[in-house]
Amino acid sequence: KNIMSVTKTFTGVLVGLAIEKGFIESVNDPISKYLTGIVTFPDNTKANITINQLLKMSFGHSWNGTSPSSLYNTWASTPDHLQYIIDLPLVSTPGTLFNYSDGASHLLSVIITEATGINTLDFAKTYLFDPISITKLKWPKDDKGYPNGAAGLQITPADMVKFGNLILN
Repeated sequence: KNIMSVTKTFTGVLVGLAIEKGFIESVNDPISKYLTGIVTFPDNTKANITINQLLKMSFGHSWNGTSPSSLYNTWASTPDHLQYIIDLPLVSTPGTLFNYSDGASHLLSVIITEATGINTLDFAKTYLFDPISITKLKWPKDDKGYPNGAAGLQITPADMVKFGNLILN
């Protein structure tokens, strides 16, 4: 079953696991620490956006994932998904305004892969899915092979219960 935006919760938990395992130092790390060489940052403001701001969907860009005019379809059809997110104009100072964002969550998946040296899906299997016996899954990838951190993860309803119980306990 495609769990759509609940994928974002899995991605956020994986960021926590990457911190716990020592792959990411802190949520206060700038994203440029992990994305330099993969994307081009047009300025220091964007280079200094933090993982925390991505997790809180407050990095200041103009994506509005809750509106009918969401950028998701435009993003999905661009030739470079990651640069598209970075190049979106800032409409607020990073860290000041919540803006529901598929782009923010997707960048987190990329950061997990780059920080760990392991594709996000393989990292998830090792540190999350296998330990709680989630074995039937699919996770679509972007144009560069990074699992979509925002949506599209497919797991069974029973496996959603396993994940929910993990979070509860």
